[in-house]
Amino acid sequence: MPDNTAIIAIAAAEATNPTFGTSKAFLEVHSVAIQDGEPKVAGITIPAGPLPTIVYFAVEDEKFFLAVSVSPVSLTVEHAWVEDYHRISFHATSETLDLQQLAALTMLKPTESWNKGDQRKLGGALRKQSSIEFEPHPGPGEFEARLKKLLSFLEQDHAGVQALVDKADGYLRIISVFHNGNTMLGGLHLDKECIQRMAALNLEIDFDLYAEGNFYQS
Repeated sequence: MPDNTAIIAIAAAEATNPTFGTSKAFLEVHSVAIQDGEPKVAGITIPAGPLPTIVYFAVEDEKFFLAVSVSPVSLTVEHAWVEDYHRISFHATSETLDLQQLAALTMLKPTESWNKGDQRKLGGALRKQSSIEFEPHPGPGEFEARLKKLLSFLEQDHAGVQALVDKADGYLRIISVFHNGNTMLGGLHLDKECIQRMAALNLEIDFDLYAEGNFYQS
């Protein structure tokens, strides 16, 4: 099997000299970000077995990605598409509990947190609530697979998540950015497994959806 370097190089060739219609159309209206003279890799998904490896490239001034799948067997590009941006996290806030009290409700380690009264990084306003957020798997990838990874993380402390839901209005927070290339944005899918696992944790889910980027030329 080839190493990731070979696969990334094959995917990068498609990102710079596209052969697929989808990547050609996208790169007519957007540019892949460059780092050290090469297309900037934002992430990579390596499945088990002979399934294609997916390389995600950052797009200049945008949050969504150009995705290129490469067969690890034939070392050829199988497909290229625009992968939407998804920030998938578990978020809990309180006006009465401070950060230390929120964190004590669970054994899970938050990836972001602040106290009521802390100054916001942008604008300088004081925060009106204490908050903790858990985003253990940031980066590009298919929405439903990443949501299931977050649920697996939360299921490590079922009681703690329930406490954050009950005492701090904990919920799943989804922020998605779609490429508005031709007004057909696609959608987000929740299968039965996701719904059942969310229900077992008594979780609500909130979606903030954005359409950004340049229209296709034709």
